[in-house]
Amino acid sequence: MSIWGGPQCYKQNLPERLGKKVQSNKQGKFTYYQTNNDSMVFTLNTNLNDTTLIYQNSNEKLRMSFSNASQINVLSLTDSVHYYNLYYTDLNGININSGLNTYQLCVGKELGLINFLKIDSFPNQIKTSNIL
Repeated sequence: MSIWGGPQCYKQNLPERLGKKVQSNKQGKFTYYQTNNDSMVFTLNTNLNDTTLIYQNSNEKLRMSFSNASQINVLSLTDSVHYYNLYYTDLNGININSGLNTYQLCVGKELGLINFLKIDSFPNQIKTSNIL
């Protein structure tokens, strides 16, 4: 799946790490539908420290901001990657004790999702994954 691709919808037969459906548009907005039909929205902008809301319920919210870009080499493939910092807080902006607050999402232009979250049951299950 190319994360920087055009508008697409990937329907999955069973819930997976990314939920049951992923939709995207040309503006870099990706909506991941969870198993409970709730959604998480990722906007992959590159405005330094511009914070965007990914998820919010009646108790907590998860936000992210672009932090930097670089190049990485994986098996002789050079890829441009973007890094995003996460902020997991209560509704008043007070940090929730979670590894998400020190975790960086990493998205490659060619490799796609490199470091990402388990989406299908967030926030019931908070789990991260590092592909590389």
